[in-house]
Amino acid sequence: MRVARQWQQLKLSKWNGFSHEAKDITPDDLALFCPACLQPGINVTLPIEDDQQETNSTSDLETPSWIYSRLLVMDGNFKADAANPIDEVSLMDGCGFMVGDSKYKAHLAQVKDAVQRSECNNHRTVNQANASCHRLEATGIGGCACARHGCFVLHATVDFQKGERQMNMDYALCEALKHNASSIRRALTFYDVNCQYHKYLKDRIADNPFLDIEEQLEIIPGIGLWHVHGHQDSCYIHYASNFISSAARIDGEIMETLWAPLNIISPSARGMGTPHRKECLDYQMNDCNFMKMIRMSKSLCRKFRQAVKGLANSRVAFEKLDHSADANNVRDLEEQERLAHERRSGDPKAMDIYEVQLQKAPTRKEQELQLLEANRQHATNAQKVKILQQINSLHCRIGTWFQVQLLYMPYISCLRSPSDIPSEDKAHTINLFLPSSLPLTFPCDDHLLKYEWDLHQAQANNALNDLRAVINMTYHLYKCKDAFVRGQCVNTHAHGIIHSAESRIDAISAKYTAARDALVILTSKLGKHDDWRWILKPLDRRKDVVPLKHDKGKMVGQQNISWIWKVAGVSNNQEEGLQDFCWDLFREEMCRVLAFLEWHAGWWDTQGLQCQFGLSAFTEGAVAYAHRQAMLHQSMSVWFRLLWEAIPSWTAVPLVD
Repeated sequence: MRVARQWQQLKLSKWNGFSHEAKDITPDDLALFCPACLQPGINVTLPIEDDQQETNSTSDLETPSWIYSRLLVMDGNFKADAANPIDEVSLMDGCGFMVGDSKYKAHLAQVKDAVQRSECNNHRTVNQANASCHRLEATGIGGCACARHGCFVLHATVDFQKGERQMNMDYALCEALKHNASSIRRALTFYDVNCQYHKYLKDRIADNPFLDIEEQLEIIPGIGLWHVHGHQDSCYIHYASNFISSAARIDGEIMETLWAPLNIISPSARGMGTPHRKECLDYQMNDCNFMKMIRMSKSLCRKFRQAVKGLANSRVAFEKLDHSADANNVRDLEEQERLAHERRSGDPKAMDIYEVQLQKAPTRKEQELQLLEANRQHATNAQKVKILQQINSLHCRIGTWFQVQLLYMPYISCLRSPSDIPSEDKAHTINLFLPSSLPLTFPCDDHLLKYEWDLHQAQANNALNDLRAVINMTYHLYKCKDAFVRGQCVNTHAHGIIHSAESRIDAISAKYTAARDALVILTSKLGKHDDWRWILKPLDRRKDVVPLKHDKGKMVGQQNISWIWKVAGVSNNQEEGLQDFCWDLFREEMCRVLAFLEWHAGWWDTQGLQCQFGLSAFTEGAVAYAHRQAMLHQSMSVWFRLLWEAIPSWTAVPLVD
């Protein structure tokens, strides 16, 4: 076992160029990092001034300043625990992904274990952080990875002693923000409990001599799109990536996919000595990053294709939504959005503008009041309320309706049969002979046609409002049944409730369809313009009557939103925040990968020129190995470039020089 450990350590030293010159191995020297992430001096040259537009020296492309940001995701893994504190010699303490032991323990000894009570929902990570350690050397690990590509960050994985505590994740985050991060001024971090964790982060760092980040660095907190729904409703607006400017289309949950392959070896590593276990985890994480690197070309191509397709769908949906909104309101909302993003870092509540309730379209009863006020200007409030109450008792007024109708439409008498007598058992079946139901040859006053048109339009708007409410209720009923309902009796009862909700959806859909059919007839009789058809569209029960989140396997921002959620008057607390895809970011990432590979190729060529050994055979072998490594990186760069040459044919913008 000792020989195997030494062999692995020698191989890592050889792969990272330590066999070509005599130098000390420093932290994170024996591991690979993401080639597409921002690494100043290696794959990108940062602008000197914080201008809006700067030119990247590696690609000569105009890129906005927000591209020069680091995106990280933090998470803990309680399956990678340790049960055997054997005192062994560490061969690569802190040289890979696991942090150095001595400084980390000094940090833990310095920090006071103060429990922060959660002001959000009762999250186990915060409120049960001091759970029993069960005599384990480590109760798990926590680390950081790049949020876009899923590569572990070097020297940023720590052991847990008593659960996932802030003191552990503070050290991991500070180490992650040190790796090749000089001159970076913006970092976006995703963490499951960032609503509580980020509140006093700067205070904890300032009070600890072992924690340090650059003063100019702005840290923007976020929560993954899966975990954020376990928080209070306000956390979705404050911390979801959909509402973070320039966050691109990421879910902030990629760390969960990295723990799965790591947990394959965790049971075997559990019984190892502490140094051996850390080395084993280092090798597994390094292999994960290596596989990400060699597959980066196809990965970025696949993501770019998805972005092209998603952008086309999102643009069409956004344009329809934009056309249905008032131009003045759009300008006001854009200004509010700009101010909210400027204030977000200091006060997340500035994002509450996304929860604003829009004014609903006029309902049927509101339209009836408006008509009443237009025709009876001297009516009192008591009379208006009395009339509205009488409207809900239709069968009591049908007889009166017949008599009044004859005054304005005397020709109706020849259409009504003697059997049309108002009675409670058949009131709903009697034809009222409204202007929309009359044959085209029958004359009708234009004022009556206009009144009925206004009422049916309000009735359709009212039906859409009811339809959206019942759809949301049914969606949550399904989720609640799947998550909590167990047993035949309870399931039967739940199915009965859901069936009642579905029946109500059918009834409301039929009501809307009838109102719209009447509008179509009245439009032809009045000779009105058919602009209203773009708002009140034909309703397809299967395709249109769906909740906002209905496409399984797709992220929230990739959902195809039904038109019923985009018409004027939608009151929605779950604003999805349609965002444009980051074309510049894809282009920059591809350039970074090429620069990363070319930098390493040049570095290996330099290593081959510098190495000198006592025996010429040793020198010749070292030079040959260095040139071989340089050729491997150069060939990958050429291969990636060939794959990405087809990308300009998808868009008019060249992505690779």
